Amino acid sequence: MLKIGVEAVDITPPLGVELCGYGFYLKRKAKGIHDSLHGKILILEDRGERYLYLNCELIALGEDLVEEIRQLIAEEAKIKEKNIIFSCTHTHSGPATAILYGCGEIDEKYLSSSSLPEQFLRGVNRALKKMKKAKIGFAKTTSDLSYNRTKKDGIVDRQVMVAKIDTEEDKPLAILFNYACHAVCLGRKNFLISADFPGFVCRKIEETTGAKAFFLQGACGDIDPKGGPCPSFENAEKYGKILADTVLEVLPKIETNAQVNIDLVSRKIKLPLVIDRKALMEEAEEKISVSPARTKKFYQNWKRRFLKKLEENISSETSAEIQVLSVNDACFFFLPGEVFTKFGLEIKSGHSFNYNFIVGYSNGIIGYIPDKDDFKRKGYAASLAPKIYAEFPFQDNVGEILVNEALNLSREKYGKISH
Repeated sequence: MLKIGVEAVDITPPLGVELCGYGFYLKRKAKGIHDSLHGKILILEDRGERYLYLNCELIALGEDLVEEIRQLIAEEAKIKEKNIIFSCTHTHSGPATAILYGCGEIDEKYLSSSSLPEQFLRGVNRALKKMKKAKIGFAKTTSDLSYNRTKKDGIVDRQVMVAKIDTEEDKPLAILFNYACHAVCLGRKNFLISADFPGFVCRKIEETTGAKAFFLQGACGDIDPKGGPCPSFENAEKYGKILADTVLEVLPKIETNAQVNIDLVSRKIKLPLVIDRKALMEEAEEKISVSPARTKKFYQNWKRRFLKKLEENISSETSAEIQVLSVNDACFFFLPGEVFTKFGLEIKSGHSFNYNFIVGYSNGIIGYIPDKDDFKRKGYAASLAPKIYAEFPFQDNVGEILVNEALNLSREKYGKISH
């Protein structure tokens, strides 16, 4: 018998915090709040075991912050650390909550234990007090709001995965929907805090159904909204309405079931890095000599950090966490980065559950997972983004490794792999 607890907490940062994204040293200090940012909380209980999903209207979370919140909740709310999952919607109109050098200064007070972690804990405790018997069901549909920003006519995953959770009396409790598209409707000229288009989707679904709505960002490393960034909120509102209507249309068709089988497996995996001192130094020197002021400043700062890092005992691998949650005939793959479309689709096609949710920006962020074409052209995701994320570049087979690890983890647990 399924039990559910749902809650939301306000995690809007104070005015004056630097908004994260869109370029180097933009000094986008928040001047106002267009719409509040929320942390959405979903607790699932099956056969006495509890699983917690924290959905954050933030750009990403650093690994240290994830572990701090996990430990706090495990100690105070008695939910096992291994059963706690995070993901972010990836708004670029919120605070820096992970290392993204040059793209937003972290407000340590906002991230301190007395602020963000405590907010989540309060929300979890409220959700635990609201636990009730529930039913769950799934559906899939499509939406055409996005395009591949790295290749003309490049692949796009248009699938929208939907989960509906009802009370025993068929009253909607929570709606989870999974779609891949960067939350970048607003652009660098926006100085107002906002959840971007995912926030508008959630708001309309919540106003229409009375349920809490959760946007699960997909494998959108190479995917942007059509129309691109806009200094007004017109595109964010428009796309929010379109996607909300798509989700709302399919809800009446979903049959929910109180009988569930929930399981969660996780694994720390190793992803290979390329540490080529000579090539990286030559690149830095070239960029410093030819780049405009803000980019030049970024490379100068990166060069200093890089040289300091070389003095340390450097590993040729970085660790990352994958979690796979199964609920009846649905499977949620929680992946730790900005994953390119190709790899999300490969996980879906390599898996025989009826409903496959690919959730990016999960747990501690590790940067982009680009395809080999992006490595060949030395694209933003393969070349520049690792410097922003304070990592060395990945080897060009990183995506294949991620896919294999995710499918192997699932196969070992569930034995459901397509061939």
